[in-house]
Amino acid sequence: RLYRGLDPEDFRTWDTQLRELAARVPSLVMWGDRDTYIAGEFAARFGAQMVNHYPDYGHWMMVEAPHVVSANLMRHFANAAQCKRVNAGTAR
Repeated sequence: RLYRGLDPEDFRTWDTQLRELAARVPSLVMWGDRDTYIAGEFAARFGAQMVNHYPDYGHWMMVEAPHVVSANLMRHFANAAQCKRVNAGTAR
């Protein structure tokens, strides 16, 4: 309930920094489309390299579907580690 009281304007200045970071590091957004606080259109706003939408989950997807979140995170981290190894090998 606390998040419903937040003013989105308070975070407006974070956009630039978040986009710069997302462009430099492997990034993933997992968006529960049943989120009643933030509309699904905002998922792409973060500039993440990958955005996955989940129509059956809401704002607290990590609580609603921990198995889905953990599987996606494990896959994302494994891919990021593989890319780092490949890039390190080509930098020689």
